[in-house]
Amino acid sequence: MLKIKTVLNSLGTQKDNKNCFFKSSCSRVVDLELLAEEMKNYNSTFTHADCVGILSVLSSVVEKNLAEGSEITLPFGTLKVSATGTCKDAHSSFRLGHGDNDVSINFVPSAKTLDYVRSNLSYGKIKGEPVRAPKIYSLRKLQDNATEAVQYDFSKGDALKIHGRKLSFDYDDRAQGLFLQNEKTSELARIEEYSRRGSNIIIFRIPEIEKGKYKVVIKTKPLKTYYTYEFTEAIFIE
Repeated sequence: MLKIKTVLNSLGTQKDNKNCFFKSSCSRVVDLELLAEEMKNYNSTFTHADCVGILSVLSSVVEKNLAEGSEITLPFGTLKVSATGTCKDAHSSFRLGHGDNDVSINFVPSAKTLDYVRSNLSYGKIKGEPVRAPKIYSLRKLQDNATEAVQYDFSKGDALKIHGRKLSFDYDDRAQGLFLQNEKTSELARIEEYSRRGSNIIIFRIPEIEKGKYKVVIKTKPLKTYYTYEFTEAIFIE
């Protein structure tokens, strides 16, 4: 099911009927194993292993052709790579990985797929988030050369950069702060030292901590109410 909540739009007005906007999230993740299982159940002539193999081959072939700059038409839509970024002048060339020169992969659903989803979409309204509640959008490993990498494996001393909103907290209030929660014991380890601590960005180094899987948790109290947000992806500390 598509979970839809209503969020206050700080740029909208009651006059133009755009005082709020809709924000959605998916209720589940269908990974390779589950997708293969559904394919097997759809057509019994294929085993689960057959379906996993087919999807793996498809993934490799699609990645190869995308890397060659091809536009790929699939039964349910089209995939293609696009160059993004800026440069000094019209004589400059695109240099992948330099400055903001990067690529993105765009997906455009087929008309048939879009019509089917619109006609059969399962969705429901969920309670919106409090306006003052914190939210973590992403975690990045900050490399020594200041570049950022999307990964969730860390060692002691690695720099972790958090992007989000409403991340400010009262450092002197021990109930507030950024915490690493051990998934096995649920014990919270409060981060005490930071390279940067702002409303939208927090940077800190992984402290001396027991090896294991951890959730990143932020706790704030902007006024009289405490808010807690737990990032969806866990990190592994070696």
